[in-house]
Amino acid sequence: MHVFLTGLRGIGKTTVIERVVNGALSGGTVSADEITGFRTVWMRSRETGSASEALYILPYKAESPVPRAGARPVAERDAENQTLMIHPEVFDEDGVAILRAATEGATPPKIIIMDELGYMESDSPAFRRAVADKLDGGVPVLGVMRWERNPFLNAVGTHEKVEVVEVSESNRDALPERLTEQLFHD
Repeated sequence: MHVFLTGLRGIGKTTVIERVVNGALSGGTVSADEITGFRTVWMRSRETGSASEALYILPYKAESPVPRAGARPVAERDAENQTLMIHPEVFDEDGVAILRAATEGATPPKIIIMDELGYMESDSPAFRRAVADKLDGGVPVLGVMRWERNPFLNAVGTHEKVEVVEVSESNRDALPERLTEQLFHD
C-alpha cells in the first residue's frame, strides 16, 4: 500500500513525512540506506546577487537537502515570482535516474519517498512512467501530491494501491504514528 498526502500549501505534508522517516530511523524500523526516493526543494539561485529561485529534484536523504555541484533545476522562477520556466527533460532524465536507483541499490529499500508530485511533470512522460512503475511495485511509497487536479495526479490518486490522505490541522500531529504503523508494520 502507498500513501500520498495532500492538502493546503503549508499545512505540514512534508513535515509529516519527515516525522515518519525520523521516527522510523530512531526506532530502528529502517536504516538510512533503506529509505530512497526524491524530494523537490526550492533554493535561491547560486548566482551572486540573484533573487531568483530554482527547484531541484534530489535523492531523498533524511538530512538537509543540498544540490550537488552541476545539479540542473527542474524549474526556475524570477525574483517577482512572475515567470516560471519548467525543464521537463530534467524530470525525464535526472528524476527517472533517481527513481531507477531507488530500487536498484545493494540494500533493498523499505520505503520510497516522493515529495512532491504536481503539475510540472505534465510534459515529462518518462518521469510519469517511472512513478507509475514504482506504484505498481511492492515497495511502499510515501509521497506528497499538490492539492490540484490534472491527469497525472488523478492517475496517481486513483491507482489501486494508493491511499490519498488529506492533511489538516486536526490530523497532522497524529498522522506520523498512524502512517508508520501502516507502512512498516501491516
